[in-house]
Amino acid sequence: MAVGLTVVLVLGGQPAHVAARPDAPPPAPAAPTTVRDRAAEQTYEITLITGDRVTTSADGTRVTVTRAPGRDGIRFSSYGTGEHRYVVPEDARPLVTDGLLDRRLFDVTGLVRAGYDDARRGHLPLIVAGGADPAAGPDLPGVRTVRRLAAAGTSAALLPKSDTGRAWRAISSGAAGIRRISLDAPQSDPATSPAGRTGRGHASTAQETESHQLTVAHLDADGRPTTRAETTVFDRAGEIRAVLHGTGDTATVRLPKGDYVLVGDVVDFGRPDAPWHRLVQPRLTLDRDTSVTVDARRAAPVTTTVPRAEARPVLVELGFDRPAADGAGFRLSLIADDFAGLYAGHLGPEVAAEELTSYLSSTWAVPGARGDFRNTPFTYGLLNTRRGSFFTGFRRTVSDAGLATVNSRLNQQVPGRQATKSLFSIAPGVTGTIGSLLPYDLPARVTHHLDASPVEWSAAFGENRPDGNGLPAEVTALGQGYQTYQAGRAYSDRWNAAAFGPLLDFAGHAGRQGDRMWFGVPMFSDQDGHRGGSLTDSASTRLYRGDQLVGESAAVDVTATVAPGPADFRVEKQITRPSISGLSARIDATWTFRSEGSGADTEWLPIWVVRYAPTVDDRNRSRATPVTVLPVTLIPQPEARVGTVRRLTVQVSGDQGRTWRSARVVPAGDRAYRAVFRTPPGARTVSLRATLVDSHGNRLTQTIINAYPLVR
Repeated sequence: MAVGLTVVLVLGGQPAHVAARPDAPPPAPAAPTTVRDRAAEQTYEITLITGDRVTTSADGTRVTVTRAPGRDGIRFSSYGTGEHRYVVPEDARPLVTDGLLDRRLFDVTGLVRAGYDDARRGHLPLIVAGGADPAAGPDLPGVRTVRRLAAAGTSAALLPKSDTGRAWRAISSGAAGIRRISLDAPQSDPATSPAGRTGRGHASTAQETESHQLTVAHLDADGRPTTRAETTVFDRAGEIRAVLHGTGDTATVRLPKGDYVLVGDVVDFGRPDAPWHRLVQPRLTLDRDTSVTVDARRAAPVTTTVPRAEARPVLVELGFDRPAADGAGFRLSLIADDFAGLYAGHLGPEVAAEELTSYLSSTWAVPGARGDFRNTPFTYGLLNTRRGSFFTGFRRTVSDAGLATVNSRLNQQVPGRQATKSLFSIAPGVTGTIGSLLPYDLPARVTHHLDASPVEWSAAFGENRPDGNGLPAEVTALGQGYQTYQAGRAYSDRWNAAAFGPLLDFAGHAGRQGDRMWFGVPMFSDQDGHRGGSLTDSASTRLYRGDQLVGESAAVDVTATVAPGPADFRVEKQITRPSISGLSARIDATWTFRSEGSGADTEWLPIWVVRYAPTVDDRNRSRATPVTVLPVTLIPQPEARVGTVRRLTVQVSGDQGRTWRSARVVPAGDRAYRAVFRTPPGARTVSLRATLVDSHGNRLTQTIINAYPLVR
């Protein structure tokens, strides 16, 4: 997988309420046919105990994986059910199954909810049992014992995330003598039950009186019994009920009567280059003693060929989505960096199309001199699906004519800074695929060749700088909702263009339900409507009911309990980021609005933002002319009951806000205006301040210092 990852950059809003397309979509010769209701979400970085990095959205539907240095070729298993998304490197998987490693160490969404993502915690809290000298505590590189526990030879310890690579080499080699490593957090995840943790089967309860024996035989590609295999049995809700190993003979487990999903892997987990035979039986009905043979000979190669010989696979994902009756279900996939040695096979009868969708996604790019795909001039994004069965082999030859083309411009905020961009896909029955973040030196151009409708694509972009391990850590982030493209058509888009400022692109950024009020406007979205966030030097948000402070936060989001009934409210935000970017280095905004307090119903707060669209080059510079005509757009929160605009003023500063002059504001369409002003003589940047009042009395004052630079 290409280098690239994402940190917590507050994009604002409540993900549960994401809806509606942006009011100001990016310009393009041919606009996308549809825009998905799900826009880009806040993302989190998690460093695993192996040193590998995972970037995930809060719900686990948008995931990227970055290997730690020295772990080239390592493959990953991804598994998601309910609120949990696991990403397990193949060399860690046997240790999880055997009980040495707590599965929760790889539950990336669970780690985020616990506050263990990289932005909020620089270490992993562990419970370690055993060691070369149990009396002295764990002897692992970087691990610091914080307290001894009652159990003999057990300690609570902290592992700095910067030392995970060294610690993992000691753990995986077995030299450290560790018996068990657990996450130091309460166990509430059903996947950490004995079945999920040790793979010894699920014990029957009093309510599960009828049970049957499942016998599994594992055969290798030559048809011989093998010990290099593992079969996982899931129930329909996605809970792991048993893990059976290849023994050279048969393995057995007793399970309650019911329907299960069986996933068999014939592979040597100790060799990243070993062939991987994945076999899936979507429905295993256990109403009697049953035998299943996981036979690698029933799997066939999966492969794809693209028309450009210089392109190479960056990431390949082979998986399936299995909905449950309650709409939850689970998804499971195998992640590799190419098709070599990848085999797939279906076991048992087919199921109804709506019960299973298998998929094969791949990202392609040009390796470049260092082989890291940096500055690839083009990419391919492909997604194939099959309903009702798992793949038994797959072969596809791609033609450019059958794909859509997106010509993408990547602007630069900070000279010398690099960036990553990734694409994520969904399709009917597929809730999300793994993305690969490709690196670019900015400014850059790239052409994406993408599978067309009904496949939908979402993108993420961020500027980054190296972290302590030399891996890129994002400092700004932009996201785009899912949209479809038509085969044979060309599109264009632009990312990271000034002016950066607040955006309201769906109903849900700010709302009230009962006595709960939240306010989370993304403050660093780009000119073309990509929702954005940024690391900051300082940030504060204060929420007032009348003149009473009812909520505050040292961030761009705030949630508060408010008294019932109608009232006037005020939200004040101040954000600075000069060490991150000289563009929009400070943003101040004050919203004054009335909330009616509609009981249990959700009320979208009647707020506005002001958007600016200066003409900028790919380094975000605007040519200084004697007179500037600046496009201005007013955006209310979608579905909110705002009034008509009664007054709009725009002021301009050429000295970073020390002095201001008024611009002439001219209507230019529905909620569109032009601010006309004499370009400040000798100024290096333009700062902007706007005041808006609507007919309901809702008011906004918004200031952006260094909105865009000038070049002469």
